[in-house]
This record gives sequence, structure tokens and C-alpha cells, in this order.
Amino acid sequence: MTTLSLKRQRGEKDTRQRYGWDSNNEPIKDEIKILRRIRYELHHDWTITEIAQSLNDSNRFKRGGKKWTASDIWKINNGKHFEMLDLMNLDN
Repeated sequence: MTTLSLKRQRGEKDTRQRYGWDSNNEPIKDEIKILRRIRYELHHDWTITEIAQSLNDSNRFKRGGKKWTASDIWKINNGKHFEMLDLMNLDN
């Protein structure tokens, strides 16, 4: 059993805030646009390094104004971000 599933059993909230959503799991419009862009570029065979550089070059920074890294793009690609876009029908 994972830590997260134990928390859910106890009725505790998942405190991890994913990029694109606020603490109430409501979509953040500007961040959803960036997630769509990342998805598009991944589907068009951009490398994660190229995507991070592209976002930084166009002044599309992460929360807090930090620059994107390849690791950030990898985490988004391998996390639940795109799945959440699909579930919430936000990719249209």
C-alpha cells in the first residue's frame, strides 16, 4: 500500500499540487495552455530538452518564475497531468 492510498483511507487530502491545478484541483487556465503546448510538442517528436528551452525562450516560466528543465518536462510527461487533462475534458 502506498503512502497516498493510506492518506486517502484516513480521509486525508493529497497535498501534492500538480502543475496546471490549484490546491482545490481547479484548473489554472494559463498553466493548462502550457500543458497543451508541452503535449503538442511531445507528439511532434520534440525532445524534452528542446521543449524546456522553447518554453524558457518564450518567457513561459513555471510557478514562481523559475525556468523549465528537461526533468520538469519528463515529470509532466510521466505523471498524471495529461490524464487529468483528458478526464476533465480540458484538452479541447
